[in-house]
Order: sequence, then C-alpha cells, then structure tokens
Amino acid sequence: MIQATTMALRTTLEGSASPGHADGAGAEHKMTHPFRNGTDVAVQFVGVSKRYGESTVLHQLDLSVRRGEFLTLLGPSGSGKSTILNLIAGAISPTTGRVFLDGVDVTDKPSRERGLGMVFQNYALMPHMTVFENVAFPLKVRNWSADQIRAQVAATLDKVGLAKFAQRKPKELSGGQQQRVSIARCLVYSPSIILMDEPLGALDKKLRDQLQGEIKSLHRDIGTTLIYVTHDQEEALNLSDTICLMNHGRVEHLGTPSQLYFEPANRFTADFVGESNILAGTLLEAGVVQTGAGTALQVHSRHPQPGAKVEVLIRPENIRVLTPGEATNEENVVDGEVTQLSFVGGRTRVEVLAAGERLLASRISSREESGIQPGRKVRLAWSKANSVVLD
Repeated sequence: MIQATTMALRTTLEGSASPGHADGAGAEHKMTHPFRNGTDVAVQFVGVSKRYGESTVLHQLDLSVRRGEFLTLLGPSGSGKSTILNLIAGAISPTTGRVFLDGVDVTDKPSRERGLGMVFQNYALMPHMTVFENVAFPLKVRNWSADQIRAQVAATLDKVGLAKFAQRKPKELSGGQQQRVSIARCLVYSPSIILMDEPLGALDKKLRDQLQGEIKSLHRDIGTTLIYVTHDQEEALNLSDTICLMNHGRVEHLGTPSQLYFEPANRFTADFVGESNILAGTLLEAGVVQTGAGTALQVHSRHPQPGAKVEVLIRPENIRVLTPGEATNEENVVDGEVTQLSFVGGRTRVEVLAAGERLLASRISSREESGIQPGRKVRLAWSKANSVVLD
C-alpha cells in the first residue's frame, strides 16, 4: 500500500509542468471538446462509464466542471465518487467515453502528462525530508533553479502558515500541519486542476473545521479548479460551489449546496443531505397533501396532478415547538407528545409523536427546557413554504 501510494505521488509530482502539453503517441488525442469551446471548462466527461467485468461502478456520465469551480463528489462508500476522481487523474481508464482536461482529450494519456495536483488522505509525505524539501520536491523534478525553488517554496509555506516549520521533519508536526504540507506541495507548482481525496478524513472534528476554512480561503485566493471527494455532508455543504451527489454509480443530484439542501431532487438527496422529516401522502389538490395518517398539510408543490402519491420533506429546523398559548401564523399546526429530547450542544433535538407520525424538530439550546420534556403535550408549527414535495 505504501509503495502504491509513493508511486502515485511520484507520478503526480513528476507530471508535465504544462497541463496542455502533449507529445509522442499522445499528440493525436489533442483536440477541442466537440460540445464546448473549452474556454470555461476545466474538466469534461463525455459518455464516460466504468465497468469491472459484469459490475458497473460508474454508469454513463456527462459532466462539466467550470474553470475555478470547487466541485465536491459526495456520497456513501461505493457510490462512484472515487472512480470519477481516478478517471480524471488517469489512475484508471474509462470503459466508454472520453475525458477532457482544459479542452484537451486526455483519455489515453498517462497521469504524468495530465499536469494535475493531488492531495492524499494519508498525506504521503517523505519522512526523511524536511517540510521545505517535501514542498520543493515537485519543483526539483521540474528542474527549477535553486533560487526559484527557495522563493516559491517560501511563498507557498507562508500562504499555508508553515513558514516557521520549514526545517522540521513530518514526524515533528501535528496531523493538521502535515496535511497543510501536503496541500503546500500540491500548490507550489500551480496546477490548473487540484484533486483532493478525502484529505481531512483522518483528523478530529475541530481540526477538520479549521482546515476546511483554510482550504476554502486558499481556493478563493488562488482560483484554481478543485475537485474534492468526501462522504461528509457538512464538509461538502461548507466548501463547495457545486456538489455532485452519487449513489450506486449514478448522479442523484448535481447542484449548489443550497439546492441540494432546500430543493432536493429526490428522497435519496433529501435523506442523505442533512436531517429530515419525510412524510408519505396523496396530493388532494394543488398545495394540499393528505398523509397516510389522514392529516392534511399545506405544501409547496410542483405536482399538478391530484391523486398523485408523493413524499413531503420538512427540515427539523423549520419546525417550531410552540410554548403553551403561543400564537402562530404558520399554515401547518399539529398537536403531539414529546417522546425524546437530545441535547447536542448549540441545538436541541425534539422528537414528537404527532398526527400519527414521528417528527423531529430542532431548536436553539437553552439552560431551561422545563416546558419541553418527554411525555409533555406540545404543538408543532411550520410554514407551507417549508413543506417541499419531492419528485
């Protein structure tokens, strides 16, 4: 495993300094993408799929990533997100279709000729080298002069906040500092496209949150195209311009974090991204759904067909737990009984049996929750606009 990682690292770091360079056998594949002029597209899949024997790990996919975009590949294990990353990197070849980078067909080019940057989950640092030497390595294999290397490495280490650690060995650094070295080593040669494969997966939550902010700032500052793999939904929502949600080798929803959260394309998206209440029912008329328990709900619906079987999404933070006698102008109000109260720091989760359904509400925590305890009768309220009918 260590040998495989080192080989992949060396292949990535020794890649051509010019992403669009092609020579020898690869030259005949250099072409402009047939559907776009390539000026605003960094990565494009055209009819790309991947099979291993009878098993399809990626169904046919057309995908475009804009220059400077932060695209996150999100999904459970085995959903196909790492397959997409490996196809871009050239670690594997597609079964069908073509892969374009910066308008050039690279389907048949090896990794070293793709000019990509790569950040690994396990850092892949060289233990015998100092921080400076690790970051300088990709410049040395590109035959930069010693003066150029010193200036470029110093500027990059300063950018990631590691200038004072330049002479330390990796073992003398924390996990977060080692990951920053890995990021610096990738940034130092200014690749036009950077791939990150769950780079924060081995870190604790507080450090992950800190490094998310740093990655976000770096992306904003350098403006490179960044493709990021994670199974952490909060990480994807925080970092991304666009999220590609995968499941069983297919794209479930491609859109902005806001679109995935507030307007999910289907039940899988609604259930995977954030906490959710999903109620099954029948559309009685435009804007009214009757649940299986017989409760009529006012909903935001794009379905014109009365009688259609639908599912309604209500996010827990959009459900208010009313205090006794509290008035409301929300369209949906139901009576229920608290079954469980869960304190999770800044938020308190309130589970309620109401209208024949188990509903989850989320509210800002306070020291005194005496009015809301298991066994207490409560009223829940939410607006029509926050009752989203799923396709």
